[in-house]
Amino acid sequence: MKDLFELNQRAARMCWTMMEAQAAAWTVIGLRLPGLAASATQSGPPSAESRRMVSEKIKATQQGMLAGSTAASRLGRAAGAGPVAFASAMLDVFEASSRPANSRVKANVRRLSNKALLGR
Repeated sequence: MKDLFELNQRAARMCWTMMEAQAAAWTVIGLRLPGLAASATQSGPPSAESRRMVSEKIKATQQGMLAGSTAASRLGRAAGAGPVAFASAMLDVFEASSRPANSRVKANVRRLSNKALLGR
């Protein structure tokens, strides 16, 4: 019963983490939109922020895929341990694969908010 309660707590934390990441993503979009709109009207190479945005997404995706694949490799063993262990292992996969993107988007909120406050 303790395992089931802990699994429920993890699932609830996961939901809150995703809601937090969603709010952070909308904040980042709002902070980046004026710069992206301005760069769309200019000719020449993309801005440093545009290049950074794309490279961060690629890096976070690669890190998430690697971490998720590593966690997914443990699913077979967990399936034999029962439904609670399997569900816990599934949460491990989700948490591992989403962690890089979550940390990136939160870091971007801090960085872009400071930039906006400083008027850069």
